[in-house]
Amino acid sequence: MSGDLVWCGPEIWKVGGLKHQTRHTIWNLVIGGLMYWLQANSVNQTMVQRYLALPTLRKAKWAVFLFCIGISVLYCFCLYCGLLIYARFYDCDPLQTKLAKAKDQLLPLLVMDVLGGIPGLPGIFLAGIFSAALSSLSTSLNSISAVVLEDFYKPFYSKQLSDRQTNWLLKGVVIVPSQWDLNWECSLWGALVGGLSGLVLMACWCLSAQMAIARGYITHPHKPLSTSGCL
Repeated sequence: MSGDLVWCGPEIWKVGGLKHQTRHTIWNLVIGGLMYWLQANSVNQTMVQRYLALPTLRKAKWAVFLFCIGISVLYCFCLYCGLLIYARFYDCDPLQTKLAKAKDQLLPLLVMDVLGGIPGLPGIFLAGIFSAALSSLSTSLNSISAVVLEDFYKPFYSKQLSDRQTNWLLKGVVIVPSQWDLNWECSLWGALVGGLSGLVLMACWCLSAQMAIARGYITHPHKPLSTSGCL
């Protein structure tokens, strides 16, 4: 992969000022990424539950430190995969040739194009995707069951559950959507105001962005692609 093709990839290294209409600049990636990862690692239920599973605060801090290193390496690989995809298909766009129907099919297409002739490697790639997806899904389901037990059952029901009953309750929340008649009056006002405030704020941002895109104020130009290199 030549240097020219690499630098034809996403030009995120342009400073671009603080214009919010530019999609990818150093500023919106750093500031937006900081806000995203700050909430993801500090108040996200799935992460907090992992911290609480560790015996000491020191080990929880080490877990955060190791996670930051691991996620940085992972994102470097993701960026490199994007550059490889562009370098491989820049002169034979799979979307134009209908070889791929959506952009999220480009990575599997690259794997099959490059490694399809090696027995077993595409299967390992597919197994890795399913393993990662099921791992994230199991964590989310586990977090949901813990939230239901701690925030919905215990505040409203004084009956203490045995370990066996707690186990069945958590499994039931994951497998079957529970239909409980809970008294919501204690937290109804806070939940209503918080939910509506978030909805209105996000609606204003999203609608403003969509209107700007429709009027041509915000554009997302693509890199030059062609089908001249297709055989």
